[in-house]
Amino acid sequence: MKKIPPAPAILCFLLAFVPARFAYAAPPELVKVSTDIPDFVMGLPSRADTIYGYGAAIASNLDESLELAESHAKRDLSGRMVEGIPSVSEYIEKIAGGVWDPYFIQILLLADRHIMDALLYTGVTVVEKRVQTPDGAVWCLLSLKKKDALAIITNVDRLLR
Repeated sequence: MKKIPPAPAILCFLLAFVPARFAYAAPPELVKVSTDIPDFVMGLPSRADTIYGYGAAIASNLDESLELAESHAKRDLSGRMVEGIPSVSEYIEKIAGGVWDPYFIQILLLADRHIMDALLYTGVTVVEKRVQTPDGAVWCLLSLKKKDALAIITNVDRLLR
């Protein structure tokens, strides 16, 4: 019969006594519960090196609300970033000059999709605040460093050209 080394045996024994709440990853705690719409909705924070976006959601449970609110905040960030893409801003200038380009909407949607994918899969956004209101809505404030936004914008512009 093989003997189990003492360190793994002790670890297995101790794991049996770990409380269940530590056995799974709980969703991040809400920063606060508020009766009012959060301050960041009325005026986003302002920092020279950061872009902010917010979102809100009401879903069937808190975990889903948190996830949807964060996704909506990423969508808001994406919308704020899309005009910074050089190939998109060229189309915007054409339209401002009175020349309608039929490809504008397609380019805009494609740019938005690429930015959203980058925000979803790169992990460059940071959750700054989460607030829950009495109606069950969860509000989320996200931040993104401008250097990361510039890298995303540059890559998306390269993909669009």
